[in-house]
Amino acid sequence: MIMPVTTTIAVLLGILALPLSVYVTLQRVRVGKSVGELTAAAFGPHPDIKLTAAMRAHGNLMEYAAFGLILIGLAEAHGAEAVWLWPVGIAFVAGRWLHAFAMLTNPYPPALRGVAMVTTYAVIVCPCLYLGLQLFKGFQG
Repeated sequence: MIMPVTTTIAVLLGILALPLSVYVTLQRVRVGKSVGELTAAAFGPHPDIKLTAAMRAHGNLMEYAAFGLILIGLAEAHGAEAVWLWPVGIAFVAGRWLHAFAMLTNPYPPALRGVAMVTTYAVIVCPCLYLGLQLFKGFQG
Protein backbone atom coordinates (compact mmCIF):
# COMPACT_ATOMS: atom_id res chain seq x y z
CA MET A 1 0.00 0.00 0.00
CA ILE A 2 1.39 3.38 -0.99
CA MET A 3 0.81 6.00 1.70
CA PRO A 4 1.83 9.34 0.18
CA VAL A 5 0.86 11.54 3.14
CA THR A 6 2.63 9.43 5.75
CA THR A 7 5.66 8.96 3.52
CA THR A 8 5.97 12.69 2.85
CA ILE A 9 5.60 13.54 6.53
CA ALA A 10 8.24 10.93 7.45
CA VAL A 11 10.69 12.38 4.91
CA LEU A 12 10.14 15.96 6.15
CA LEU A 13 10.64 14.90 9.77
CA GLY A 14 13.71 12.88 8.80
CA ILE A 15 15.19 15.97 7.16
CA LEU A 16 14.84 17.70 10.54
CA ALA A 17 16.08 14.74 12.60
CA LEU A 18 19.48 14.44 10.98
CA PRO A 19 20.73 18.00 11.62
CA LEU A 20 19.36 17.89 15.16
CA SER A 21 21.28 14.64 15.76
CA VAL A 22 24.49 16.10 14.37
CA TYR A 23 24.02 19.28 16.42
CA VAL A 24 23.73 17.25 19.65
CA THR A 25 26.95 15.44 18.77
CA LEU A 26 28.74 18.72 18.05
CA GLN A 27 27.55 20.19 21.34
CA ARG A 28 28.76 17.11 23.24
CA VAL A 29 32.18 17.45 21.58
CA ARG A 30 32.29 21.18 22.35
CA VAL A 31 31.54 20.56 26.03
CA GLY A 32 34.06 17.72 26.19
CA LYS A 33 36.79 19.87 24.68
CA SER A 34 36.00 22.74 27.06
CA VAL A 35 36.58 20.55 30.12
CA GLY A 36 39.52 18.68 28.61
CA GLU A 37 37.85 15.30 28.35
CA LEU A 38 36.15 14.51 25.04
CA THR A 39 33.69 12.07 26.61
CA ALA A 40 32.67 14.37 29.49
CA ALA A 41 29.15 14.83 28.09
CA ALA A 42 28.90 11.63 26.07
CA PHE A 43 26.59 9.67 28.34
CA GLY A 44 23.86 11.96 29.47
CA PRO A 45 22.94 15.45 30.45
CA HIS A 46 25.38 18.16 31.37
CA PRO A 47 24.73 21.58 32.92
CA ASP A 48 25.71 23.32 29.65
CA ILE A 49 22.58 25.13 28.43
CA LYS A 50 23.35 24.81 24.71
CA LEU A 51 23.87 21.07 25.07
CA THR A 52 20.70 20.69 27.09
CA ALA A 53 18.69 22.69 24.53
CA ALA A 54 20.12 20.59 21.67
CA MET A 55 19.33 17.35 23.49
CA ARG A 56 15.76 18.41 24.27
CA ALA A 57 15.09 19.71 20.74
CA HIS A 58 16.25 16.37 19.35
CA GLY A 59 14.60 14.29 22.07
CA ASN A 60 11.27 16.07 21.75
CA LEU A 61 11.24 15.47 18.01
CA MET A 62 11.98 11.78 18.52
CA GLU A 63 9.33 11.46 21.22
CA TYR A 64 6.52 12.96 19.15
CA ALA A 65 7.50 12.13 15.56
CA ALA A 66 7.12 8.38 15.88
CA PHE A 67 3.75 8.56 17.62
CA GLY A 68 2.41 11.20 15.23
CA LEU A 69 3.56 9.22 12.19
CA ILE A 70 1.92 6.05 13.49
CA LEU A 71 -1.39 7.85 14.01
CA ILE A 72 -1.26 9.60 10.63
CA GLY A 73 -0.26 6.33 8.95
CA LEU A 74 -3.08 4.40 10.61
CA ALA A 75 -5.59 7.06 9.60
CA GLU A 76 -4.30 6.96 6.03
CA ALA A 77 -4.41 3.16 5.97
CA HIS A 78 -8.00 3.26 7.26
CA GLY A 79 -9.07 5.47 4.37
CA ALA A 80 -8.85 8.98 5.78
CA GLU A 81 -9.49 11.52 3.05
CA ALA A 82 -6.37 13.27 1.79
CA VAL A 83 -8.22 16.59 1.84
CA TRP A 84 -8.00 16.66 5.67
CA LEU A 85 -5.01 14.37 6.16
CA TRP A 86 -2.58 16.60 4.21
CA PRO A 87 -3.27 19.68 6.38
CA VAL A 88 -2.95 17.55 9.52
CA GLY A 89 0.38 16.16 8.35
CA ILE A 90 1.75 19.52 7.24
CA ALA A 91 0.66 21.09 10.54
CA PHE A 92 2.49 18.31 12.37
CA VAL A 93 5.69 18.94 10.42
CA ALA A 94 5.37 22.70 10.87
CA GLY A 95 4.86 22.26 14.61
CA ARG A 96 7.88 20.00 14.97
CA TRP A 97 10.12 22.36 12.94
CA LEU A 98 8.86 25.37 14.88
CA HIS A 99 9.48 23.59 18.17
CA ALA A 100 13.07 22.76 17.23
CA PHE A 101 13.67 26.34 16.14
CA ALA A 102 12.21 27.67 19.40
CA MET A 103 14.30 25.30 21.53
CA LEU A 104 17.53 26.33 19.80
CA THR A 105 16.89 30.08 19.73
CA ASN A 106 18.58 32.33 22.26
CA PRO A 107 16.91 34.12 23.91
CA TYR A 108 14.36 31.37 24.25
CA PRO A 109 10.92 32.32 22.79
CA PRO A 110 8.36 30.44 24.95
CA ALA A 111 5.43 31.64 22.82
CA LEU A 112 6.83 29.90 19.72
CA ARG A 113 7.34 26.70 21.65
CA GLY A 114 3.79 26.97 22.98
CA VAL A 115 2.35 27.36 19.48
CA ALA A 116 4.44 24.40 18.30
CA MET A 117 3.23 22.18 21.13
CA VAL A 118 -0.44 23.15 20.74
CA THR A 119 -0.13 22.33 17.03
CA THR A 120 1.45 18.99 17.87
CA TYR A 121 -1.25 18.13 20.41
CA ALA A 122 -4.02 19.05 17.96
CA VAL A 123 -2.43 16.90 15.28
CA ILE A 124 -2.33 13.94 17.64
CA VAL A 125 -6.00 14.41 18.56
CA CYS A 126 -7.27 14.55 14.95
CA PRO A 127 -6.14 11.08 13.82
CA CYS A 128 -7.18 9.66 17.22
CA LEU A 129 -10.70 10.99 16.73
CA TYR A 130 -10.84 9.66 13.19
CA LEU A 131 -9.54 6.24 14.22
CA GLY A 132 -11.88 6.13 17.21
CA LEU A 133 -14.85 6.83 14.96
CA GLN A 134 -13.70 4.13 12.53
CA LEU A 135 -13.39 1.69 15.41
CA PHE A 136 -16.84 2.61 16.72
CA LYS A 137 -18.37 2.15 13.25
CA GLY A 138 -16.68 -1.25 13.05
CA PHE A 139 -18.28 -2.34 16.32
CA GLN A 140 -21.70 -1.35 15.03
CA GLY A 141 -21.23 -3.59 12.06
